[in-house]
Amino acid sequence: HGTTMMFLFAVPIMTAVGIYFVPLMVGTRDVAFPRLNNYGYFVYLIGGILLYISFFLNTGPDAGWFAYVPLAGPG
Repeated sequence: HGTTMMFLFAVPIMTAVGIYFVPLMVGTRDVAFPRLNNYGYFVYLIGGILLYISFFLNTGPDAGWFAYVPLAGPG
């Protein structure tokens, strides 16, 4: 729940607010690199899909809370 809220809601919302308000504050009609914005959207989309695929398949990175490699493993 927390991962979904932070990485799939909070970060994209802040990015969208920036993409919307910065051109208005500068006085332009559009952003400088619209294809780069489109690429960023698809990167978020693919990342979210991979997050949920790893959740439903019960797989994930072999690291703990602080991204340390486990000291003891199977075998």
